[in-house]
Amino acid sequence: QTADEAPNDMVLATKDNKNEFQMPVYGGVFNVFEYLFSMGRVHEQRIACGMDLPTAYQVTEFFYGLFVPFIPLAQVMWVLRPKPKQRLWNHITVWAYGIFHITWVVLFILTNTASGLRAFGWSALFINAVILTNVKTTFRKQHNYRGNDVGDFISSLFFFPQVLCQLRIECESLDIHYDDDDQDMGESFNSGIKPGGMHQGDAMPMYEEPL
Repeated sequence: QTADEAPNDMVLATKDNKNEFQMPVYGGVFNVFEYLFSMGRVHEQRIACGMDLPTAYQVTEFFYGLFVPFIPLAQVMWVLRPKPKQRLWNHITVWAYGIFHITWVVLFILTNTASGLRAFGWSALFINAVILTNVKTTFRKQHNYRGNDVGDFISSLFFFPQVLCQLRIECESLDIHYDDDDQDMGESFNSGIKPGGMHQGDAMPMYEEPL
């Protein structure tokens, strides 16, 4: 089974003992295209796993990542660096990503009035990709997920909503424990992940029903 064909409530381990992401970058909302191009004749294994269409959670997280990516990024950062002493770095990362995201969007819009702004827009987008690549690479290596730095950068540059959705799904399934004095950080980010984490056997609401 591939990562996109496996049960959704578990972290997959490959032959080299590396975990597979439950939702590949080309999965999630992109499953709609497979459904359309196959005229609804999706492979039976994918239908059995509920992967013939994106779930409501995947669609929601995709649009969060597309329009307000700093929100899911903040939620991922809390899982990646949960200690209070790491809070400043988390806020710097999230604010920088949010500012550069807004910057490149605005600059590309303004290229109609000043074509020279396009280069600055691409620069801001590139910086955003570097920030998200660092987050995903750190997350991947910290929790032993399969992948490579080049793939992380390309996906962070062109498919950043999918990357954020992918990381959010993994954050929900990881068994992460926090000290009592770490709980205020989770409340400030409003991540919805309980201190003490979710065990892999727990039910995850994001996979309840496909759209």
